[in-house]
Amino acid sequence: MAIKDTDVKALANLLFSNIQLKLDYKKYLSNDRKLLLVEGTTDERFVKHVKKENVDCVAASKIFLSNAAFSTKHKNNVSCKGAIYKLIVGISHYPSPFIIYPSDIDKWDLYGLIDRDSDEIDFSRSLPRLLVTDTHDLETLMLSTDDDIFFRLNDCNITQEHIDKAFYLAHQLSITKRLLQDYYDKDSFDLQSLSSGSGKVDFSNLFDGERLDLHKLLDYICEHSISPITIGKRQKLCETVCKSKQGKKYYNADYKWKCKLSDFKEAMPSDFWLIVNGHDMLQLLMFINEEANNCFNDSKGFALNRSFEMKLIDIYDYATFANTELSQKMILSGLISC
Repeated sequence: MAIKDTDVKALANLLFSNIQLKLDYKKYLSNDRKLLLVEGTTDERFVKHVKKENVDCVAASKIFLSNAAFSTKHKNNVSCKGAIYKLIVGISHYPSPFIIYPSDIDKWDLYGLIDRDSDEIDFSRSLPRLLVTDTHDLETLMLSTDDDIFFRLNDCNITQEHIDKAFYLAHQLSITKRLLQDYYDKDSFDLQSLSSGSGKVDFSNLFDGERLDLHKLLDYICEHSISPITIGKRQKLCETVCKSKQGKKYYNADYKWKCKLSDFKEAMPSDFWLIVNGHDMLQLLMFINEEANNCFNDSKGFALNRSFEMKLIDIYDYATFANTELSQKMILSGLISC
């Protein structure tokens, strides 16, 4: 991800103008308080369960998406993850002579927390102020560390069978999206229509029973694209994906997923928690389990129907969080207690 001085300066100005109105920013300079910038409301809610008293946690979505000045077209185009990354890189590597930061933001005790779910960001870069989830996102971090979390839900009964099936379907979807990225053309079709993190996905139009159907999936994408590709090109794309080196591992000759649920349960892929989208897993669980859908299909005031995520954050066993790399880094940064 290219970092421009103008981007960093604009982000710093937006951050300062928001913090100035809400919090005592001078305390970040004196090391009396620390500021942790997270992507959205779910991250903010999670952090409030573990942070120290002297840590202020602010969602970037409330800062950068609420101000259209930084967006070139539509304010929703602003990536909160990208904004946090650019700002942390900026204050970490660009000294003030290059960018005059408002109220010396580069000297604030400021940190950023983002999900690992990005192919654009170089996570190998050493950035002490940047914190990253061990797994694909916050949801998968919770699910991978707290095995019993679904069984502590009082409002609905979720069985192990439903959990296994949701994980199995979510894995199919994550692999397929990765396969399609090699042929992705945003002017032809939009993969965002497959992302539960962006909106509601109609899974009934993607699967043939328990197996993902590449034909149906491409039809679904095209139905939600501004300039969809023709039926002939869709067929060609199906053939190209399924005959590719990676595609052969996952799809058979009739463009359907190879691996059976029983095989998946017997040996979960080693990179499962790194590649599968937590929002997809939860929305698929709601799709499979009617009780979960009845409990959490209403957004209750949260953007993008985050009620399920919010509930899990509230009942999560935070003792298990101590076993993560993220927890250890937050302890070393003085953001959470041991």
